[in-house]
Amino acid sequence: MKGIFGKYKAFLKTGLLNVLAYKFNVFSWLFVSAASLVCLFFLWSAVYSNSPDAVINGFTFKEIVSYTVIVNIFGFVMGGGETQDIINDEIKNGTIAMSLIKPISYRLRFIFSSLGSLIASNVIIGIPLLVIATIILTVNDFMQIESPGKFALFVFMFFVAQILAKLLFDVIDYIFGLISFYTMASFGLFQIKEDVINFLSGVFIPIAFFPGWTEKLVNLLPFAGMAQNPTLIYLGRMSVVDALYSMGLQIIWLVILETFAYLFYQKAIKIVTIQGG
Repeated sequence: MKGIFGKYKAFLKTGLLNVLAYKFNVFSWLFVSAASLVCLFFLWSAVYSNSPDAVINGFTFKEIVSYTVIVNIFGFVMGGGETQDIINDEIKNGTIAMSLIKPISYRLRFIFSSLGSLIASNVIIGIPLLVIATIILTVNDFMQIESPGKFALFVFMFFVAQILAKLLFDVIDYIFGLISFYTMASFGLFQIKEDVINFLSGVFIPIAFFPGWTEKLVNLLPFAGMAQNPTLIYLGRMSVVDALYSMGLQIIWLVILETFAYLFYQKAIKIVTIQGG
């Protein structure tokens, strides 16, 4: 394990430095996200003001506001992912050949880089925003903290779930990047991927608002563990057992998707060899 870390720590550092180097972009997106949150607050205000029920699909107005704030912070820290873009750029400019002959795992390179960007995003934006949001939501009675000890446990589980979510984001990004071996372009694929993930992961609306059997199905897919479930863990809306089940499901999907990505890579790499890089 130490040997692997030593071999790939440069990519971990690169991911971290990329976030630090483009702080203006980070804060620009933060401004956009803040504006979106204001719009969502008024949208949910209108929904609950015109509803005869104080609780809609298990959420009161204050609970849906808390969920919206935390899930958007979570989504912001996750970022759009750079793996797909890097693979696409390397294919278009021909540097893919040099990347493939290096004595390193092409996949592990992206995993460590993504973890590095997650660390930097948490330090610069994620943790400060979570602290500020939690204080504001708690003081104004939008968020309930049962006890400091239990909340600390949920915070720990939240960050574990966050790491697993980042790995899920990255492997899906990687799979879409491999599709570029065939299409030679990825902008359209990037948009499709982002919209599908945001919708099915509960960033737009909680999955509880999905109709009937659709909610049960989506909760079994990897997307629920990429935004909604970590957020529910942080808010204390999951029991410890449910949180562990959610993280277990994340791990199962990681194994499935990484296996598929490996097999897909073995097939896609033949196309690059034929094209000569």
